[in-house]
Amino acid sequence: MQPRLAEQPAGLIISEKRSPGRSFRSRSDPLQIFARRFGSYTLESLPCHAGEVHTFHIHQIHFLFLEVNGRKLPSPEWRDTVILPAWDGAGPYPTVKLRLDFRDPSIAGVFPFHCHILDHEDAGMMATVQVNPK
Repeated sequence: MQPRLAEQPAGLIISEKRSPGRSFRSRSDPLQIFARRFGSYTLESLPCHAGEVHTFHIHQIHFLFLEVNGRKLPSPEWRDTVILPAWDGAGPYPTVKLRLDFRDPSIAGVFPFHCHILDHEDAGMMATVQVNPK
């Protein structure tokens, strides 16, 4: 099956405070759910507006880890977890680019993504993805 690009990237931002876009941060926002269609994929750029490292983990699917801070990886890797570098307070926000793959038929449904640092997860740095069947 030839993958098709999903409608729009989610536009998530890893942040400790309100930021433009859809901030993914602890305690301050309601649970965010965004939908994807089975058979598609989406390219996501995840900037980290936080002054500390976050370990982004998504359940049920894998993603192709493509680049860090605009630099393409020589050998992109399939993963379910990636480390987002901390922002040092100056210059551009550290960003990773991922290709999330929604082509496996077993992934239809709702599943979580979260910071894999336990204290962050426990504080609410978690949301869900809904994958709709064809």
